[in-house]
Amino acid sequence: MRNVLLLTATVTPPSGVPALQRTDPAQRLRDYEDAFAFYLPMVGTTFESIVFAENSASDISSLRQMVARSGGDTSRVDFLSFYGLDHPAAYGRGYGEFKLVDHAMNSAPLLRDDAFVWKCTGRYKIANIVDLVRSRPANADIYCHFRDFPCRLCELFLLSFNRHGFIPTRRLPSESSRTPFRPGSKWFVDSTERPSSKGSAAGTTLRTAANGTRR
Repeated sequence: MRNVLLLTATVTPPSGVPALQRTDPAQRLRDYEDAFAFYLPMVGTTFESIVFAENSASDISSLRQMVARSGGDTSRVDFLSFYGLDHPAAYGRGYGEFKLVDHAMNSAPLLRDDAFVWKCTGRYKIANIVDLVRSRPANADIYCHFRDFPCRLCELFLLSFNRHGFIPTRRLPSESSRTPFRPGSKWFVDSTERPSSKGSAAGTTLRTAANGTRR
């Protein structure tokens, strides 16, 4: 099965998004460019292709130019930019992001049926992503990272799935506790336990690089 990296992006976030600290579009675009430069050399090795999906209809021509300058196979990189923020900002980032994932899954030819999709928040550089791709269980429908500190949750900045595991997230905000993944899918979980007295989390398998500040 093909490994395809899906980078999600909102260059120009709407005002009023809860707990969003990094709001300047120029700064966010620089973050996306930096992370994209990190992942682009992985096309043809770790990933067969990359889909960069952006949901504020912003100008992402600088990323297209990076692909052209790389001299690589441009057919392996696809860009989507559309306006997908037509919902109240109070619904939160997760709601908008999975609307974006729905759009990408329905629109990007590179995400066709035989793809194993690695959805990554496009501003983050996952330092050990090569190891994670190599170690994914072959029969996983969903491969994700759970932690139980400070509360139980599934990290959404990086997760992977195939078509069997994913279903469109046509949900109301009041249903946000429901999973966007298909019942009966084979889940494989890397878990993070409570941090030690020194503050480092035991069992952590996802490592973000410098610009992966979670905000």
